[in-house]
Amino acid sequence: MNRAFMSTTTSTFWGRFSWRRSGAIETLTTGLALELAPRKIRVNAIAPGHTETEGNAAAGTFKGDAGAVLAGKTPLGRLGRITDIAPLAVFLASDESAWITGEIIRAAGGLIVAT
Repeated sequence: MNRAFMSTTTSTFWGRFSWRRSGAIETLTTGLALELAPRKIRVNAIAPGHTETEGNAAAGTFKGDAGAVLAGKTPLGRLGRITDIAPLAVFLASDESAWITGEIIRAAGGLIVAT
């Protein structure tokens, strides 16, 4: 399972870097899915939106108004939580997702439909 990024093209260096990295991960995911499917190996990626994690807290990603601003951009009106992403990862790793491969699953509170 891979982790893709929800970034869109922006004028900042880090925005462009993240967007390109996301494209690479999505290409890797679909390529590996095709390559490994005959061996019954599934490959998928999760593209989480802005998610509250220990790493983001330590980095100060959502300091000040940043978290509220990002949460306000999603139709669901909040940041993601680990408990939003972890069950998706467990599902994709389980036999219940046996018919899913080569997919990039976006879990971002509707951010894609809002932008």
